[in-house]
Amino acid sequence: MGAAADGGTWSKAVQAWGIAGCSNAIGATATNPIDIVKLRMQLGGGAFGGGRGAVRGAVELLRTEGPSAFARGLPASWLREMVYAGLRLGCYDFAKENVEAALGVRGTLAGKVAAGALSGAFGSAVGSPTELLKVRIQSQTSSSGLLRTAAEITREGGAVGWFRGAIPFVQRSSALTAAQVASYDHTKQLLIASGAVVEGSGAHLLSSMVAGFAAAAVSTPFDFAKSRLMSGRPEYQGITSTECLRRAVVSGGLLAPYRGFVPNWLRIGPHTVVTFLVYERLRAMVGFAPV
Repeated sequence: MGAAADGGTWSKAVQAWGIAGCSNAIGATATNPIDIVKLRMQLGGGAFGGGRGAVRGAVELLRTEGPSAFARGLPASWLREMVYAGLRLGCYDFAKENVEAALGVRGTLAGKVAAGALSGAFGSAVGSPTELLKVRIQSQTSSSGLLRTAAEITREGGAVGWFRGAIPFVQRSSALTAAQVASYDHTKQLLIASGAVVEGSGAHLLSSMVAGFAAAAVSTPFDFAKSRLMSGRPEYQGITSTECLRRAVVSGGLLAPYRGFVPNWLRIGPHTVVTFLVYERLRAMVGFAPV
C-alpha cells in the first residue's frame, strides 16, 4: 500500500513538472524576441550602445544581425523552461501544502509568497546551467550553436563554470516566483471570492496579467545582475551580484538596475499570461485542481 502511494506521488510529481515545463516552453517561444532585446539592453553596447532604447535598439539589431537574431537561443530556452521553469512552477503546490501545514493556516498571501520563494529557489538551483547556456547563446552576435557553446563553457570553467551567476539567478528566481505565482494564486482567490469572476479562462487571464507585472517589478534588478554575470564578458567576471549592482548604480544612477524593465515586463507579462492559460488547461486535462 505504501509503495503504491509512493508511486502515485511520484507519478503526480512528474506530471506536474511536465505540464509546468511545457506551459513555460510555449510561453518562452512566444516571447523569445523580447527576451533577446531585454538581455542585450542589460548588457549594453552593440545595437543597444549609445543609450538606445528598446525600439531603436531592436531596429539596429535587425539591421546588423538580421531577423534570425530574434530567434537566437530558442532551443536553449526550451531546455531551460523544461528544467528550471518546470521545477519552479511544478513544485509550487507541494511547497504550498508544506508551508501551510507548518503555519497551520491556509490561503494566506504570506504562505503563498514563502512557497513561491522556496519553489523558485529549488528550480533555479537545479536549472542554473540551462539559464547560463541560454544567456551565453543569446548574448552572441552570431550563434555558435548549443553544443559548441556548451563545450566553450566547460572548457572555460569546468563543471564549476556551469554555475557562474547561480547566486543572482537563485535570488532572481526566488523573488520572481514569489511575486508571480503567489500573486496569480492570491489574485484569483480574491476575484473568485468577490464574485467578480468564476473559475475559468477569465479568472486565469486577469490573474496572470497582475502576476506578470508583479514579477517584472520585483525581479528586474536581480535579472539585470544575473544577465551581466552570466554573459561571460571580462568586465563582469569574478564579481558578486552586489558589486555588479553597485557599479551599475555608480555609473548610471539609482535606476540603472532597472535598465531593461520595459522589455522585461513586455516579456514576462505575455509569458506569464500564456503560461498560466496553458498550465491551467493542462492541469484540468490530467485531473489536477486549479492553482
